[in-house]
Amino acid sequence: MVKLSPPSLTSMEFRGSPRLTRFVCSPASACPSLRDADVSRCGELRYALVQSDTLESLSFLKCAKLDKVLLQCRKLSTLNLEKCASVKTLMIWSDALAELDLSACSSLQKLELYCPALVPDKVKICLLYTSDAADDTPC
Repeated sequence: MVKLSPPSLTSMEFRGSPRLTRFVCSPASACPSLRDADVSRCGELRYALVQSDTLESLSFLKCAKLDKVLLQCRKLSTLNLEKCASVKTLMIWSDALAELDLSACSSLQKLELYCPALVPDKVKICLLYTSDAADDTPC
């Protein structure tokens, strides 16, 4: 467990941390200047809760066991969930997020988006159909 609350911290990287199972940055006042966070390639990461008024970019690239992601980040404009097939619950509150690629999140069961800037044509999501059609292909 690491507890940080440095007022001038703008970037945080826990990339490749093999024992990280939970990533919690809360409340919003915990890291008041944080702009970028990279939690990529954390093979045991299962849970993320991030509350921030300043965070703009967040990456969970290749967090294969990530199951639940709760983000309340007003300025979040970039979110990377590539190769995060285990995500079942995703909740995002962002005033700035305009694009979202969830095509890798094939286990998604609960999705809540409060993102007024999100453009419908810029949302990619994996939809699995249960039909007998021969041309149905998985995501």
